[in-house]
Amino acid sequence: MRAVWDVVGESALRSQLAARAPRRQRAFVDDLVRERLKQEDPALGRIIRPVRTDLVAQGRKGIRRAMGGVRRPFAGILPIFVGDILRYLDGRGRPGSPGPIIERVLDGLHEAAAAGVVGEPLVVLTHSMGGQLVYDTVTAFDPGVRVDFWCASGGQVGFFVELGVFLEATDPDARPFTADTVGYFWNAWSSSDVLSFPTEGRVPGAHDSDFAYDGTLIANHMSYLHDPAFYATLAAKVAVHTRGRRRHMGG
Repeated sequence: MRAVWDVVGESALRSQLAARAPRRQRAFVDDLVRERLKQEDPALGRIIRPVRTDLVAQGRKGIRRAMGGVRRPFAGILPIFVGDILRYLDGRGRPGSPGPIIERVLDGLHEAAAAGVVGEPLVVLTHSMGGQLVYDTVTAFDPGVRVDFWCASGGQVGFFVELGVFLEATDPDARPFTADTVGYFWNAWSSSDVLSFPTEGRVPGAHDSDFAYDGTLIANHMSYLHDPAFYATLAAKVAVHTRGRRRHMGG
């Protein structure tokens, strides 16, 4: 791809093509691309075959092979993931009438608040779809608890905000996401995790950190929960961003 764009970006290419017969133009461009590929790696220069070869057909086969490699790791997880999303959106309830999943989140927040000691911050860690549950809970279902620190790892909160599917965007009884609800929101995502998305500029006060994992597509989505560096960063950020904060229950 880089070789092709380098060639077509040459300012002299149009005049060079105009000086050649139409039937020679394709071969001329192929030669230029081949030479550019050789500069990258001599073996790459053999990729482009003589003009008699149907390069379009070859390209389609290459795309099919490449996309097959991308699809295979997700064949087992995507149907489940999409099913979880649809099930949640259909059964989350609405402000004043939470569904069973939101009720479990509310119960968890209340239990955590009751179990702590005075002055201890309430810290929430979610992964993947869990971020959407917490976002809806704190904006649409008034848990009566202020979350001092929330880390959403490998999540899609920013993506859901852009889609406009949170109750905050669709229900007039929901309230905006503010610092009164969540003291600090840290979004731990990875540019190599295709199931995670950034949130800065989409969620007020959100801060992103990109953990550039180098494993497989599926492994990268779970890497946060197995990465000592992630937990060390989480601990440091909790210490900094909850200093002096006091957890409290609402009326």
